[in-house]
Amino acid sequence: MAGRFALSVSIMLALGGCASSLTTPTSTVTVAPPQSVADADAALAQATRERTALEAEYARSEAVCYTKFFVNNCLDEAREKRRLGLVRVKAVEAVMERYKRQVSVDARDRDLAKAEAEFQAEEARRAAEPVPKREPEPESAAPQPPAKTIAQRRAERDERVQAAATEA
Repeated sequence: MAGRFALSVSIMLALGGCASSLTTPTSTVTVAPPQSVADADAALAQATRERTALEAEYARSEAVCYTKFFVNNCLDEAREKRRLGLVRVKAVEAVMERYKRQVSVDARDRDLAKAEAEFQAEEARRAAEPVPKREPEPESAAPQPPAKTIAQRRAERDERVQAAATEA
């Protein structure tokens, strides 16, 4: 009886171990936030280099896999390796891009707050300042007629055309 119990316990433990090995490992990547935009840019450049290296390694692994008998298994392993590498790269890119966006938003908010403060100060200054009264302009005798009438301008044009025709 004890032998059967020990056998069933060992089978359960073995199956439990198999079940845990079939699950895909979930990796949580923690990325330290940058201290400046330059740090974020440097981390983004490094992430781009890592991404390029991962893609190149995947291409090499893929080429090697096609020479093997178990192509699909090999390709699955290569894809999984690339996916796990890209998880970290994507996490770094997300944190750095978020930091850069936040810095941009903070700068825009500071500029808007400064402009609003300047506008409010100008409004307060204008409200405190008395409005100068305008003196009405003296009316002139009569509006000046145009220098030349349409008929006079047409006559001058006709004279220029005739002079040009006689010279030609």
